[in-house]
Amino acid sequence: MVLRANLTPHGSTSIALFGLHIHPIDNPSSRQESTPLPKYGFTEHNFRICWVAMSLRRLQGIQERNEHPLRSETMKQTTHTLSNRNAAIIAGSSLFVMLAAVILAMPNTLQLVTKGDATKTAQALRQAGAMFSVGIAGWFIVQICDVVASWGFYEYFRPVNRGVSLLTAWVRLFYTALFATVTVALLIAAALVNGSWGTGSFTAAQIDQMVLLALQVFEYGWLFGLGFFGLHLFGLGYLALQSTEVPTWLGVLLIIASIGYTGDTLAFIALPHYEQYAPTIKAIVAAPNALGELSFGAWLLWKGGKQSLPKSETEG
Repeated sequence: MVLRANLTPHGSTSIALFGLHIHPIDNPSSRQESTPLPKYGFTEHNFRICWVAMSLRRLQGIQERNEHPLRSETMKQTTHTLSNRNAAIIAGSSLFVMLAAVILAMPNTLQLVTKGDATKTAQALRQAGAMFSVGIAGWFIVQICDVVASWGFYEYFRPVNRGVSLLTAWVRLFYTALFATVTVALLIAAALVNGSWGTGSFTAAQIDQMVLLALQVFEYGWLFGLGFFGLHLFGLGYLALQSTEVPTWLGVLLIIASIGYTGDTLAFIALPHYEQYAPTIKAIVAAPNALGELSFGAWLLWKGGKQSLPKSETEG
């Protein structure tokens, strides 16, 4: 389609469409001197030119869409694919940064606890010195990674099912908020050990007992929160099984890991003597939990977002 506009000697406009000149009906009023419009100072002749230019631009846009009907859709799909790839990299990277932070935090906090012995526990914290604070910082990094991972997984699985992906992200954020809250107990333990608070009215044995209590508050609060983390993994497993990109075995591993986390929390709540069974329960669920999360993280970094994701686009 070829479009061209020409101005006639009388100020009217002709449009060339497919080489044919189309002239508007000659209006005697068009020969009259144009009257400036109030306030803006434009003439009727100027408005005719602007109207024709806008019409031509609109017609050219229609022509481009007719000639290239798939161009805009292709651009959207390309952008969406890039977005999925970036989301996969962000989510996968956050999992491995989180792993490094846990390796830093665990030996310098929870592994210093001697069950039922407040004196040994407090002594271990004093000997650890600054490393105990480093361990607390490690847990803080873990919580930041949890927030980033929540966003990354939501963006990655949004094309599969936006509603389930959003709910899954919120569950992890709730777990992270609970985890961050109980981490304050570690700061309390550090303050008690360092003598930062006015504890002159307490004996050394009482201070040691409060230190052990603070560490147990953190441990129990985190264990309770991991039940919600298991629900998050169940949502990821469901979304992975609905996807055409994520291998089925990864979805199955995530669901198995979710059962392990949530089952451990339920056992902690329901069993009256959980501490007796805790080593056995954790030994059973540790391998599937680690395998499911780390395998999914590695796959996201390697292949995540490189091909079409959903089996059926669901935005609700």
